Amino acid sequence: MCSRYRKVADDAIAAEKVVWDSGLCCGLQCFILCLVVLVSSTGLHIFAAIAPSYWLLETHFDRNWGFVLEDGQDFTAPVWMGEFGNARRGEYWINLMRYLSDRDVDFAYWALNGRKWLTARVNSDGDRVEYDTPKWTVEPYGVLASDYWHIRSAWRALDLQLLMESSGATWGSGVQPCDREVLGPECGG
Repeated sequence: MCSRYRKVADDAIAAEKVVWDSGLCCGLQCFILCLVVLVSSTGLHIFAAIAPSYWLLETHFDRNWGFVLEDGQDFTAPVWMGEFGNARRGEYWINLMRYLSDRDVDFAYWALNGRKWLTARVNSDGDRVEYDTPKWTVEPYGVLASDYWHIRSAWRALDLQLLMESSGATWGSGVQPCDREVLGPECGG
């Protein structure tokens, strides 16, 4: 008797045909996709507004190495910032100058010279490829132009000079040390 009831129940389940409402399913998927795109674009917009900020640079540097500049701690140590540079006077450069000035970090700027001697290059695979004949090329981050007589970018030289003179109080993002009437586009930014 039990098997007969079981057989009837199995036949009833098999006889039912499951029908999906494709419109509802697609609508739900589109809603979820729109929600994901909205949340992602909002997050990217917020990040784009914060990324070039002084606060983010300060937080990043303090977390990684700037904390050792705090006086009177067991971990206090001198910091020497070496080989930094930027091709233009943008927000990153201004924020970096402000940070180095605020923390009174000693530094070595890369590079003074206007030309550099190349003996090799790095190919697309990341391998070092030696040149048959080494050559001189322009140093884009140099303070001096390739003739070693002129300044490549007046804004760079003047910002570095202000940084050397600062004790944390004279350099600021509002400082525009370059006279455009005299130097024209050499002022950058």
